Amino acid sequence: MLISKAQTYDFGTGSKEALQSYQQGWKEILDLGEWTKAEESFRKAVAIDPNFDLAWAQVGRISNDPEERKEILEKLESMVITSDGWIGRLLEVYLGSLVIIDAKDLGKAVDPKLGKDFIQKLYQTSQEFLKEYPDETYIEAEYIEAIHAIYGGNAALDSISNRGISSKSPFFKSYESMVYAEVEEFESAYESLKELKQMLESKDSPTLPYTEATILEAEGKNEEALVSINQCLELDPKHSLAKRLRAKLLQ
Repeated sequence: MLISKAQTYDFGTGSKEALQSYQQGWKEILDLGEWTKAEESFRKAVAIDPNFDLAWAQVGRISNDPEERKEILEKLESMVITSDGWIGRLLEVYLGSLVIIDAKDLGKAVDPKLGKDFIQKLYQTSQEFLKEYPDETYIEAEYIEAIHAIYGGNAALDSISNRGISSKSPFFKSYESMVYAEVEEFESAYESLKELKQMLESKDSPTLPYTEATILEAEGKNEEALVSINQCLELDPKHSLAKRLRAKLLQ
């Protein structure tokens, strides 16, 4: 059986165990909405390989400790300069993300230009990366998010359809459902939610009530959405996106 480059890309670590924990972290946070477990997996990756810079970037993005995040940010700023190839380019993207996350968590206003530049960099880098490593699901997930941010919901749905990835992983099915709700195609949103439930092995995955809450909020059913988002946070109190949606619903 032929093995694609995408399956052998090491993301900057020589440890198979560290890489496995890194990929597990992505699965947990994107497919399952399990932020707590994802943090444990990313931290395990850097414990195994302390020089695994891309894993450190994910620890920084998910950490709730401002001092730790600051230390990681400073570490990555120097590594972007010295890292070659895809490691340096991906680090640059994650560094931009880390700056924005840090500002939001500290209650600071994010410069719109900073946000726009980050999305453009994410779009360009992930698009070019996927030409070389087309099967890297979690880079592809961020690529779809970038398309959504730049071109809107319908463009994201078209990309999911054209790439034939709606059933590739729970992330794409959940994202498809939420974007359908955004463009007010609610029947399709609930159909995708139904398919998501069938895809997931566990019905206790936080991604289910989070996706449902997002649809309900788009429908203007805020009280029902709040019930679902509370269910999500009961399953995983660290789910940052759910916390932001809950705050919005309580305004």
